[in-house]
Amino acid sequence: MDALTPFTELADGPCTDTGELLLSLAAEFWPVDAGAARARLDDASRRLFGVAAMAGPDRARRLGTVLERDLLVQPDTGFDPAVLRLDRVLDTRRAHPLLLAVLGVELLRRAGVSAAVCSSPTRWFVGLGGSGRTVLLDARLSAQADPCPDRVRRHCAHEVAFCALTGLAERFAREGRRSRARLALALRIALPVDEAVRIALQRDLDGFDAP
Repeated sequence: MDALTPFTELADGPCTDTGELLLSLAAEFWPVDAGAARARLDDASRRLFGVAAMAGPDRARRLGTVLERDLLVQPDTGFDPAVLRLDRVLDTRRAHPLLLAVLGVELLRRAGVSAAVCSSPTRWFVGLGGSGRTVLLDARLSAQADPCPDRVRRHCAHEVAFCALTGLAERFAREGRRSRARLALALRIALPVDEAVRIALQRDLDGFDAP
């Protein structure tokens, strides 16, 4: 992968905001109108104006209401690669919980509230800081009512992109779209990882290419 693209340029630089990185990631696979996607996110975020004055738990509840009842988005863990496409989530109203967590973080950021994509081994969350502790919103929304775990891991934009690319590679391969699956695997190597991980990722890519 020698030619630079908006995604590989962002991936090779300091960790930027997650939304911009995932919009550029989507553009590696589909035509993307990034300006229109940003405008949709800006407009949707207006529903959260004023949440900065709320306590953490109230912010989380308000975000959940906006996502599920106002924007009508739903979690989708199916095999369509488009569930990992940020630029279309407000149109299709269905997305992988990872993308719903990103959507929540992006809407809050535009409303002046800092938040992070977080995860446990099996679930994705929006993590909202405040009052010395993190409040979690399960990105599955009301699809599940399991209690939140005591500990989660916060993810930077690069880590979120890595997870999204892994999911895209699996889904494209399942559909038999090998060139796109290979591209997703190759793009993971553009992200900042240590040398041992880079070697393992290259091994995965070489194995995919093997007859």
